[in-house]
Parts: sequence; structure tokens; C-alpha cells
Amino acid sequence: MRPAAEVLVFAASGAGILLLPGYAAGWPQLALAVVYWLATRNAARSQPRSVARVYRRNTLILFAACLAALLGFTTAAGLLLLVLGLVVAVRARNYGHPNPDRNDVPALLKSF
Repeated sequence: MRPAAEVLVFAASGAGILLLPGYAAGWPQLALAVVYWLATRNAARSQPRSVARVYRRNTLILFAACLAALLGFTTAAGLLLLVLGLVVAVRARNYGHPNPDRNDVPALLKSF
């Protein structure tokens, strides 16, 4: 996944949590986290440890924000995702990221 696409996933998730009212924010967030996890779990097993760590970290962040949204902390969860989107972007720019040309990215995520 390219850095811009990864940031877009986090920004869209954070904006959705901030804009959807109340407990309705948690369910789309859960769906997004599950889809991301399903799309990256097989790729994480077959890639080098550094690439797998990127996918696992991002999945953990999405599930943590989902839990916070379901518990009623929607503003905190949305802001967490927006800030972490910036952190992910800076880390991807500074340290590199999974390279689609080396088959580091699952086929489903190559379309982003």
C-alpha cells in the first residue's frame, strides 16, 4: 500500500468516526478494520518481518480506534486516527513502506 493510500484509510476512518453520530460510528469502523485485517493477514505471513510489522501495527490501530468508538469515545478515536495517519505518513516517507512492485502488498490493496 502506498503511503498516500494508507493515510487515506486512516483519515477516512477518523473522519467517519467524527462525522457519524454516537454509537453508529463504531460499526463502520469495525467493518473497515476487519476488511483491512482480512486483506493483509495472508500477505503479512508471507512477507519479511518489517513489512508484516507495518500491517500488524496498522490493524491494531484500527481495532483500538474501533473499540474506543464503540465505548463512546468517538471524538478521541477520530482524532487518534487522524493523528496516527500523519504519523504513518511521516514514517513511510522517512523509513520506507511496503513496495507494491516487490509484491509486498496484497492484491486487494493494490487498487488503492
